[in-house]
Amino acid sequence: MDLAQKINQKEITAAVLGLGYVGLPLAGALVQKGFKTIGIDIDREKIERLKNGYLEIPFLDQNSLDGIELTTDFGLLRKCDVAIICVPTPVTNDFTPDISLVQSAAQEIARHIPEKKLVIIESTISPGALREKIYPLFLQCGLFHDKDFYLVYAPERIDPGNNNFTLKNTPRIVGGMSSTAGKLASLFYSHFVDSVIKVSSPEIAETVKLLENSFRSLNIAFINEIDNYCRSSKLDVYEVINAAGTKPFGFMPFFPGPGVGGHCLTTDPYFLTWQARLQGMPCRLLELATSLNRERPWQVFIRVKKALKEKGKELNKARILLLGITYKKNVPDIRESPAINLFKILREHHSLVSFYDPFVSYIEIAGENYNSEPLDKVPLKEIDCTVITTDHDGIDYQSIQKNVSLLIDTRGVL
Repeated sequence: MDLAQKINQKEITAAVLGLGYVGLPLAGALVQKGFKTIGIDIDREKIERLKNGYLEIPFLDQNSLDGIELTTDFGLLRKCDVAIICVPTPVTNDFTPDISLVQSAAQEIARHIPEKKLVIIESTISPGALREKIYPLFLQCGLFHDKDFYLVYAPERIDPGNNNFTLKNTPRIVGGMSSTAGKLASLFYSHFVDSVIKVSSPEIAETVKLLENSFRSLNIAFINEIDNYCRSSKLDVYEVINAAGTKPFGFMPFFPGPGVGGHCLTTDPYFLTWQARLQGMPCRLLELATSLNRERPWQVFIRVKKALKEKGKELNKARILLLGITYKKNVPDIRESPAINLFKILREHHSLVSFYDPFVSYIEIAGENYNSEPLDKVPLKEIDCTVITTDHDGIDYQSIQKNVSLLIDTRGVL
């Protein structure tokens, strides 16, 4: 039986490497569709937590993961027909992409290929990385494309907490190193994704992923600049945006906030700007946008400082409460959260800063834990400045507004 037949008849075993916000939902979807699935992660403690039923991703149902073989043993790749890499790809302190975890995962797959295998990468990588940095790892093991294995890039499009667009109904982009690779991956995804879009090359698929998130990064930076202008001109930025949104073409509303967060928006644009620099074609507008987004928590800090001064209070020892610490509403995800960056800035300037978040019990900063302060135990009238940093549902913002002396709303809740 060839690989296409095995995929169609669900006679394959699939391995998902990396069990985070991307890999774990994917493994669950595969099991639910009847595929034998192995979940591999290098974090032994995570594997034990998952085996004991502890989920770090709240929008997943524990029952949806029943049947996944959870392990740290890469040797189990020998019995797999499809291997999907979903490991993190961060950027370094100088904003250089780091795909070392993808390369390590690819090397493990290359070492454990007993027969033709479909290898898919969903992690973010720069244009050309699949062909230039991943494929050679298989060549070093004496493996040749279309003869020993098939290599594909199919970028993830997970939006944590979004119940309208899920893994199933979000179209999947597939770019194979060959036509056969692309067809096999399209066939595989078609079993659990409603729409699969096959593009002509992995480089196209890699650039699609970066375009999507760079588009958002650019527009967030732009709308935050408009927000600064509107506040300085004493204009209601939300009225401006909502009125502009009545235009039925040529406009898409974005809204200001305290900065960008999450893994994708804070890192993906750098994969594009870094590659563009290497090719002598810098994306200057995108570079400026990423710089502005990094500065946004500092702009909120200045706004807090100025508002306190107008109330006759100094930032030093001021009691400041942040409402929300996650990077987006209604999820417990604190990765690269601008609220945490603001927390750090305020702490470094000797403010007595605390936070409340219904989705996060504590955060760790510089080796010290800070617990979420229950609102019913916080003496709001004694707080010098309250800042809405994440617009979670279920918080009575109107009541809070009535009980605090100074409120700064970075999310437009009020």
